[in-house]
Amino acid sequence: GLLLNTVPRSRGPLPKAPLVPSGPSIQANNKDEKAPGRTYQDLLRNNYDDAMFEHYATTQLVALDIEQLPTPDSPTSKLSEREIGPACMLSSYKDSPDGKFLLFEYHERPFSRQVLYNRFPLVVKVLRMADGEEERGIERLPLAEKIPIGRDARRSGGR
Repeated sequence: GLLLNTVPRSRGPLPKAPLVPSGPSIQANNKDEKAPGRTYQDLLRNNYDDAMFEHYATTQLVALDIEQLPTPDSPTSKLSEREIGPACMLSSYKDSPDGKFLLFEYHERPFSRQVLYNRFPLVVKVLRMADGEEERGIERLPLAEKIPIGRDARRSGGR
């Protein structure tokens, strides 16, 4: 079969942009904590950006199984699909060599106004391919805003 990233059936309409700002955009810097970082353009700026990012980044992983291939007598194929895991902001997935399990990584809130999405909190789980349910939670990595600049720098938590 095939694994496909699809638009979730439960996805609602686009979030509505607020007509007026909810207040000023404030970013505080604790003077006691030093965390040099790179400057990025086009980061999330407000709650509306958060909602839009979550709306477009949320996908549903679907397993598409081919039950019958086309033949000269029956030119159509029969397909079945089943959802694997929850609808989420999927980062990556990789199947096990025997095809029974799936290493499943996805991002979750809280988002950041200072770093790219690949540093948002990350959840890593092992799912069963047969039913798409969780076999085991592996790691929950926190938001990584304070990674120093350098070659050996990495976020806290497991690798």
